[in-house]
Amino acid sequence: SGLVSWFDIEFSSLSNKIKYTTSPYGTKTQWKQMSFYFDKDIPVNKGDVIYGSIASRVNDEWDEMGGLDVKISYYLHSKKNNTNENIKGIQLYKIK
Repeated sequence: SGLVSWFDIEFSSLSNKIKYTTSPYGTKTQWKQMSFYFDKDIPVNKGDVIYGSIASRVNDEWDEMGGLDVKISYYLHSKKNNTNENIKGIQLYKIK
């Protein structure tokens, strides 16, 4: 199990506004989408709802190139077999 993410960014305070997207539906750039695989499978069924957040921060302790620490928090509300099962978790990543 996992998530695929991308970002959109706009520099609107510049005299010539600049917009970038890494969406698979947008114009190709040097940046790409990112896959985040989970340590364990998360059963998701049609009708389930996933809530969550993605937080990132620069980690320049690795070397001069730096990197990112990413934290994905998720909460799954599953209606499987009308049990209203809830699954929550946190997954941490180090990206270089």
